[in-house]
Amino acid sequence: MGTFMGRKRNSSWTQETAEQRVLAWIASGLSQAEFARRHGLSEKTLSNWNRRMRARGWTPEQSTARVPALLPVRVMGVSPSSAMSPIEVELRNGVVVRVRPDFDGPFLGRVLDAVSRC
Repeated sequence: MGTFMGRKRNSSWTQETAEQRVLAWIASGLSQAEFARRHGLSEKTLSNWNRRMRARGWTPEQSTARVPALLPVRVMGVSPSSAMSPIEVELRNGVVVRVRPDFDGPFLGRVLDAVSRC
């Protein structure tokens, strides 16, 4: 699910963070308790944000928040020399992104999000 899912003590959720987390919970098909446990979140906070947003008329269908999606991956082959080779990520829109082995995960996530909108 990515780095946006972790809990930080004494931090408050923003509206965007809350939408992302509630959408991810809904998409997971898990109970709130199980989703919160797996992602190190407070079940109470997840429940409160879900209730607050829905009380204001929010629905998952109208959300503009982006939730990372997991897609099937096909491994073409691995060799000892490939451990230091870049990997390629092909997006649904046909854009191919080459990534070095020492990539920054959160930064890559932002790049893929931006490129997928093109």
